[in-house]
Amino acid sequence: MGMRKMGGKWVIGIISGMIMLGLVATFGIGRFATSMFNRTSNAVAFVGEVELSRNLLNREFRREMTRLRAMFGGNLDNETARNMGFVDRVVDTLVERTLFDLESERLGLAVGDDVIRETIKRTPAFLNEQGVFDPGRFALQIGAAGFSESEFVARMRDDMKRVQLAGSVATAAVPNVLVESLYRHREQRRVAEYFVVSKASVDPAPTPDSAQLAAYHEDHAVRFTAPEYRALTFIHFTPEDLMDEIAVSEDEVAVEYDDRRAEFTTVERRTVDQILVSDQTSAIAAHDKLTQGRDFVAVASEVAGMGAVEVSLGAITRGDLIGEIGDVVFQLDQGEISAPLESPFGWHIFRVTAIDEERFPPLGEVRAEIERELALRGAADVLFQLSNSLDDMLAGGATLEEAGAALKLNISRVAAVDADGKTPAGTDGDIPDIPELLTAAFTTPAGGTSLLSESSDGGYIIARVDAVTPSALRPLEQVRDAVAAAWREAERDKATAARAAAAVGRVNGGESIATVA
Repeated sequence: MGMRKMGGKWVIGIISGMIMLGLVATFGIGRFATSMFNRTSNAVAFVGEVELSRNLLNREFRREMTRLRAMFGGNLDNETARNMGFVDRVVDTLVERTLFDLESERLGLAVGDDVIRETIKRTPAFLNEQGVFDPGRFALQIGAAGFSESEFVARMRDDMKRVQLAGSVATAAVPNVLVESLYRHREQRRVAEYFVVSKASVDPAPTPDSAQLAAYHEDHAVRFTAPEYRALTFIHFTPEDLMDEIAVSEDEVAVEYDDRRAEFTTVERRTVDQILVSDQTSAIAAHDKLTQGRDFVAVASEVAGMGAVEVSLGAITRGDLIGEIGDVVFQLDQGEISAPLESPFGWHIFRVTAIDEERFPPLGEVRAEIERELALRGAADVLFQLSNSLDDMLAGGATLEEAGAALKLNISRVAAVDADGKTPAGTDGDIPDIPELLTAAFTTPAGGTSLLSESSDGGYIIARVDAVTPSALRPLEQVRDAVAAAWREAERDKATAARAAAAVGRVNGGESIATVA
């Protein structure tokens, strides 16, 4: 339990500098941040030219969930956290953090290794009962938070630079009246009792008569009004439609294969265990026990208080380890144990339990992927030429049908679709899932043909509006059941609200809330 509490403290310490970010942004830095969604398919936001990817958001959200679950006793799932707005909070933190990183880089702020080393050794969460830095606790805490050593050091370095930058801004004088108002607002606490008057506590409304139905239908006409529908003829073509026409030579495949060697190469990974102690004497003693055949986890428990979870670093790459330590570990054979190695965090002993060698796949394994991408690349060039030909034919007076047939393009039709892509039956229309089609369809007048435009799937789209069915109130006879259900729901809402109001009156009149509930 004590370790869990310390875990919460150190995480709060790491992000404490971030709490200042919103205040600093208020003084002006925040105006340089630009959050632009959908600029690329993998971006959740941009800060200047820096892309914040979905992968980064997912990784930071998982770390936040680890902290939150500890606060909520483990009873918090991802969906609940999203509904509580924690995803937005993580995005805001990433944007603010990136703003500070960019400004720190511009100003040339730096934090030396010695400063980081001393800060880590003074962090309360990493100290033992005697107040001395404990490498085992350090490894446990950062591992529980999802950090490798190199990741943690990089994060701490960036956070310390942000604190430097924030401190230079936070020296601005703040009026006492503002400080007092903020303090009262933030520190005020209230104890409340409440109960819920649910719809289930109210009897269902009776069946409405014809007059009530007619009145409700008329009073809520918007709710029962059919949207405008349009009949369309359209041509949509993409690079995938033209791939079969593109010939890819063996020479092209070979050149592409060689150019993308780095992309196809799987970096060597090793599954590694470690014992981490604070001094060389303990490390040598541990190493002696291991060379005598003692169990690695048992020795780790004796000399460092580390269990099986803390010992395992999992599958790592060379870059996950600091400096020359990575070179040493990645020269060990499977099952081999390293000599004691020193780092800024203490003395390490490593054991390699599995090796996944670096691998560059033979051409046969990736040939299909390369041929497809080369064909798509060639199809994109043909696609542009085809779009110009289609544009020229339409400008010359050809109909969509005539131009499509001449260029061997598929011509599609839909009898009726609304601006959301739904048919009168409420089903999805048989149309491609691209927003440009519906935009073109509902910005083009009846009988008109839209401009040929690029579509979000890398293709082109052009549409003709063949007919328009105006928006109109559906006759009561067509929606009688829906009107009746809506009327009963509205009546039950009124009855529930009246019952709740009566309960408020009784409590305000002096009855206890428990009695009224």
